[in-house]
Amino acid sequence: MSSILRTIFGYALACLTAAAVVVLFVKTPAQLLALPQAEQLQTLESTGLLILAAATHSAVFALPFALIAILIGILFKSNKALFYSAAGVAISLFGFAALYFSDPARTQALLNSYALTAYALSGLLGGYAYWLFAGRFVGKAKLRNTQEKVKKKKAEKENVTIKKVTNNKDKKNQLNKDPHAKEQTKDNAKKSNK
Repeated sequence: MSSILRTIFGYALACLTAAAVVVLFVKTPAQLLALPQAEQLQTLESTGLLILAAATHSAVFALPFALIAILIGILFKSNKALFYSAAGVAISLFGFAALYFSDPARTQALLNSYALTAYALSGLLGGYAYWLFAGRFVGKAKLRNTQEKVKKKKAEKENVTIKKVTNNKDKKNQLNKDPHAKEQTKDNAKKSNK
């Protein structure tokens, strides 16, 4: 259950990160800092709301593609940052292409290196944010469970060995105390050899 919640929160964090990157390409930090003190708070508030709106839009668009990437990561037990960052870039560039091809005029205003960089970087950082929160833990829970099982089996074997040694010592002590038991053990050994 915790891995499912981690995946959901990781996806939400990835969408917020990607949206923040895209919005900060539109409203750059330098522009925000250049504003008069009175306008900065209002502009920061509107920027925050714009990030939330962009994150919601990103979450809706990217969900099927992100699910595929997450399932591939789980299937191949990939907990590498490179995998999730590359998946984020691929998803964001697919979103950029969808935006471009959905424009009936297909204006060249959208197709420029600044917009392309904004989308690629948002995917890269969004994928990395997912990895930080959820992706790096893929496969580790099973590994931890396997290690615990191995330790448990090892401890059980040691307990069995200790019990055998204890039982052998008890038998030797019994044989030393009772001379007739020693003779019976020798007789039983001779009978089994015949």
